[in-house]
Amino acid sequence: MGSLKPFLLSIIAIGSLMIDTQTTSAHESGFSLLTDGYYILPEDAAIQPIRQEIEFEVSSPKPWTPAKDQIGTLEKTLEIYLAERSAGDLPMPEETAYKRQYFGVEHDGKPMIYGNFYPADQGGGKESTQFVVVEDGGRYYWAILYDPQENKIIDIAFHGEA
Repeated sequence: MGSLKPFLLSIIAIGSLMIDTQTTSAHESGFSLLTDGYYILPEDAAIQPIRQEIEFEVSSPKPWTPAKDQIGTLEKTLEIYLAERSAGDLPMPEETAYKRQYFGVEHDGKPMIYGNFYPADQGGGKESTQFVVVEDGGRYYWAILYDPQENKIIDIAFHGEA
């Protein structure tokens, strides 16, 4: 489960809800999530085709809006997940502070949360209204797929290098 395949995902969200702050998650590697740097993109956002280098295969683009408490649980689970990856000497995000966008999708017939991560100094100031799209960029740009019913990170993917 959770295999990665490049594909065209037809989601770009317009008109999102910026969420209040939560605790910064810092890692020994220098990786952190900015406390005021996440956005939840709502289900009623406009959708148009985009191309992104890394994506998870989504069985249908049925968007839904995750709740703030689901994102808090996701980020705690992500911290544990990344610590386990680091201990297992697996590829990790580059050492920097990250902003991120979250939105609900359907994967294998289940509601999942897609997380889009990018350096805090990127996003162009429109990340609260537009999905941040980047081609390449290496391990500075990455995504996760999270199962909120099982409280489990299903997969992680990093962008390729230019």
